[in-house]
Amino acid sequence: MVPAHCRNCEKAKREVTGAELRVRRIQAGFTLREFAARLGVSHVYLREVELGYRAGIKLREAIKAELAKAKKEAK
Repeated sequence: MVPAHCRNCEKAKREVTGAELRVRRIQAGFTLREFAARLGVSHVYLREVELGYRAGIKLREAIKAELAKAKKEAK
């Protein structure tokens, strides 16, 4: 069993990472629905990842790659 304080730390890490991803998505000019469609996931799931409710580790990597791709396309 994982101590409660460790679970809280993990959730806090997810929230920070999700918040960072949200900021980057918005800076790239994507709405939640647009970006979810580009990633092939539901906007509800993406929102949960951004809010830190879901870990979405593989999705986070896909988000970073998609944001990098969008940045190159914008140049």
